[in-house]
Amino acid sequence: IAGLARLRAGDPETARGHLQEACFLARRQAQNVLETDGLLLLAEAYLDVRDEERALLALRRVRQIAESTGDAELLARVRLLLAERELLRSEGDLVAAADDADAAAHTLLERERTIELWRVYAAAGSAAQRLGQTERSRRSSQEASRWLAALLSATPEADRARLRNDRRALPFLS
Repeated sequence: IAGLARLRAGDPETARGHLQEACFLARRQAQNVLETDGLLLLAEAYLDVRDEERALLALRRVRQIAESTGDAELLARVRLLLAERELLRSEGDLVAAADDADAAAHTLLERERTIELWRVYAAAGSAAQRLGQTERSRRSSQEASRWLAALLSATPEADRARLRNDRRALPFLS
């Protein structure tokens, strides 16, 4: 919980320490759900400080667990972070980012995971824009805005400021 709180407060460095310890303890206790949740947050913290390689290591471990358990939603969350990772890299694979975002969107849409959907469409729109796919970028950006608005309307007022200050959300707020 401390790692999540520090990550959401914009302190990924401190979050990493808490999350690494939580992942270690979860793995030692064979708690796959806790480990995967921690690893996803750890990957997010690594991406926030632009440590793409460590993020990739965490995501590979989660992907391995998701594939072995057949957890489609977990795999979609991994693919979202993989897409965001590729978009952060100066030499990122934009086609892979778009493919990962599209696959994640399909699964998360089926499960109505509003909290991740706006990020998936934002990643898809960014990849499409950088690939020169103007219409696809426009559609994805509209979807990101729509899902972000839905998330904001369902979020308690006290938590909205954090979401409004998320660097990924800024282009989609009107």
